[in-house]
Amino acid sequence: MVGWGFAKYEFYGKRVLFLLLLVTLTIPFQVTLVPLFLMMVKMNLLDTYWAVILPGAVQAFGAFFMRQAMLSVPNELLDAARVDGVSEWRIFWQIGIPLSRGALSVLALLTFLVAWNDYLWPLIVLRSTEMFTYPIGLASLVGLYKVEYGMILAGAFLASLPVIVVFLAGRNQLLSNLTVGAVKG
Repeated sequence: MVGWGFAKYEFYGKRVLFLLLLVTLTIPFQVTLVPLFLMMVKMNLLDTYWAVILPGAVQAFGAFFMRQAMLSVPNELLDAARVDGVSEWRIFWQIGIPLSRGALSVLALLTFLVAWNDYLWPLIVLRSTEMFTYPIGLASLVGLYKVEYGMILAGAFLASLPVIVVFLAGRNQLLSNLTVGAVKG
């Protein structure tokens, strides 16, 4: 929705807000690590999956990516819907989302991959071994004197299966968007 707002509406301070959004893309995650950890402590979310999910749920990259994709939605189509008396919310859900479905699928895949492979943040907020994510579990198989290569390779194979399944489930949507502008008219 943030991308839709930046792409299709004019409001006071739009350029400044968008610039601030872009500036947040330049801030490394390690800078925000301590404040995020303190927030999770205050919210009493340590050692829960919510502590892993919430900080990555809304990111500036997603808003920027969707803004760029939603700029391609024709304004004439939106104006025609407004003339027909369609609400702004319905325009977003019935015109904006379907026309940017490809970008949404790419963003979903990228977000899933980042969350699935994250090591640092879950290592910090998850305390018990039962809550560990797969990268932390795989790293725990490396001992001081012995490395369980067989178990690590088997775990890496099993950990790659959900990524492959997500890609295969959405491949038609992803691949169809690679050729959207390729047909010469």
